[in-house]
Amino acid sequence: MALLALVGWCGGDAAGAVVGGAGAVAFALVAWWADLRLVSINWKLYGRPVVWTVGDDGVRYDGELMDCLVRWPAVERVEPVPYHLIFRIGRHQAIPARIDGLEAGQRDELLAFLHARGLLGQSAENAARRVAPAR
Repeated sequence: MALLALVGWCGGDAAGAVVGGAGAVAFALVAWWADLRLVSINWKLYGRPVVWTVGDDGVRYDGELMDCLVRWPAVERVEPVPYHLIFRIGRHQAIPARIDGLEAGQRDELLAFLHARGLLGQSAENAARRVAPAR
């Protein structure tokens, strides 16, 4: 819309420039409002304690306001990133789980379990180096 307004202005079409500019401003305001609304809707879930459980059924998170079980057939892969494991459920869905509170033995056991299921895409040792970078 902004580009359309610029073309109209450069071409001497004042009405096109005004309509295009108004459309660009409207799109920007709608995007800002939608972002603000989504954040306010999800804010009540932020900062509340969550308990993660990884077992034979799948990955489960239990919290004060929400409980969820994602079964293993739904999990496509697990990506280790610093201090987290990202459970990928599809191209656009993921569950980030903090694991920096685990002891080294617990972390290694979890990564070996995920590697045995074929979800890590790398060795458990490489994943351990990725989730617990040297400080």
